[in-house]
Amino acid sequence: MADEISFDDFLKVDIRAGTILSARDNEKARNPAYVLEVDFGPDFGVKTTSAQITEEHTKEDLVGMQVLAVTNFPSKRVAGVKSEVLTLATMEDSGRTVLITPSKPVPNGTRLL
Repeated sequence: MADEISFDDFLKVDIRAGTILSARDNEKARNPAYVLEVDFGPDFGVKTTSAQITEEHTKEDLVGMQVLAVTNFPSKRVAGVKSEVLTLATMEDSGRTVLITPSKPVPNGTRLL
């Protein structure tokens, strides 16, 4: 279990909904991964990320899917890709990863609270 944090600490993490516009193989990744372009709406724009989600998600199924992502981490290079957001997923002990999605469609850029 992780250390407790305050609600104010939680509010510092900016988690927003976005729609995946494209998904392609990340050829430079050590472990299989996709490069995703995600639309976070007019206020936040389209952001790129690399995600190791190839076992549970196909590129074709990802396009149009709404996901949640941390949008206020600094950008970093991940396997040759400028990763601008951290797409959220659950990870089992086996390594299986499943993306976190809103239960119903919401406008892109909507903040998780």
